[in-house]
Amino acid sequence: MQVFISADISLKGTTSGLCGNFNNKMSDDFKVISGLVEATSPAFGNSWKTRAKCPDIIAGFGHPCRQSINKESYAKYWCSKLTDPQGLFASCHSLISPSMYKDNCIYDSCNCENSEESMCAAVSAYVYACAAAGIHFKGWRNTICGKFSDSCPGETVYDYTMTCCQRTCRSLSQTDYSCQSSFTAVDGCGCAEGTYMTEESQCVSRERCPCYDKDTIIPAGETVNKDGNTW
Repeated sequence: MQVFISADISLKGTTSGLCGNFNNKMSDDFKVISGLVEATSPAFGNSWKTRAKCPDIIAGFGHPCRQSINKESYAKYWCSKLTDPQGLFASCHSLISPSMYKDNCIYDSCNCENSEESMCAAVSAYVYACAAAGIHFKGWRNTICGKFSDSCPGETVYDYTMTCCQRTCRSLSQTDYSCQSSFTAVDGCGCAEGTYMTEESQCVSRERCPCYDKDTIIPAGETVNKDGNTW
């Protein structure tokens, strides 16, 4: 799972934690609660734990790919697809340089227990950056990281431009504020076009959607009397 967070410019200089300070100074992004700046990412990450029982991240020495030839070969093969000038993502290279994404992809693929999940997360991060810049890739999972597009839960389906706007039953009865924000469409699982998600995470047709009166959920087919009117 990946979470993308966008902060409004009005929050500049007011944030803290794992995402940094949002002050255009990379040198103090590892600042901890005490105000000190840690020198390494493991120490920084450990300082922001919310549960004491969570194990600390152990700092490693040297590049993780040196620890496993198999992982190194796997990482370099798949991650190099990001920088292939004739490859899937070439049309975005002029807008978003893939070099850093490739390096992060290789490092994470070697460093994490599940190389495939880490590699796919790194690749999808580049896909997201390109989408935010206006370049959308459709069908890229036919070549790489395909299993994740075939494992959507329940009645949900996979789409390369999934959005949250007008995709829930609640949005049919109430204002959908997600439509008023500028969100980058991402690839992922959601209800198919023409169906809507219920509070139970089921995808149903418009006719089967419940109605909403503020916080009251009215099941489909029920009659409601309100202010002398029958609905």
